[in-house]
Amino acid sequence: MLDRLGLQPLGFSQTTVLLTAVHFHFITLAALMMTGLTGQIIQQRQRGSPWKLYRMLTGCMLVAPLLVATGITVTQVTGRRELESTAATLFALCLILIALFTLRFIVPSTVPLLARGLLLVSSASVVFTMVFAGAYALGAATKLWTITISQMILVHGWVNALVFGMCGLLGWWLRGTQGKR
Repeated sequence: MLDRLGLQPLGFSQTTVLLTAVHFHFITLAALMMTGLTGQIIQQRQRGSPWKLYRMLTGCMLVAPLLVATGITVTQVTGRRELESTAATLFALCLILIALFTLRFIVPSTVPLLARGLLLVSSASVVFTMVFAGAYALGAATKLWTITISQMILVHGWVNALVFGMCGLLGWWLRGTQGKR
């Protein structure tokens, strides 16, 4: 709404306002849905350590986006990037681990070949894009390298939206319909 109204709270650029809205919609619609679906299968089939680690990761998946948002705000207000970079790196690591859980526990047990392929591609792509996001955060914090917003949109944004999000949600949908035909 802020973007559509042309508002720039705390002096954020119009681009940042738009990308923040898109980013946080993506997290809630795709990443958290797939995290929950992964958990349903792990809970049914994998007790013990995998389930305990998964539960810890889900807590991280719920808290880390809020920390990222807080960190972005702190950076804007104070110029200090520590919280933003730490939160973004933590979130990237959590999502990478959720993707690895999907690759280990979900993909092999997925019967429709198309669903299996979509989940495989989705999980592999988010590992790549989250490594890229972590590199962006660490580069911004340390000033050792720079990844531009344009590069982030191209790699992190588009690949997450089309490959991770679309392929992942379609793969989960196909997986869920396997016994209903």
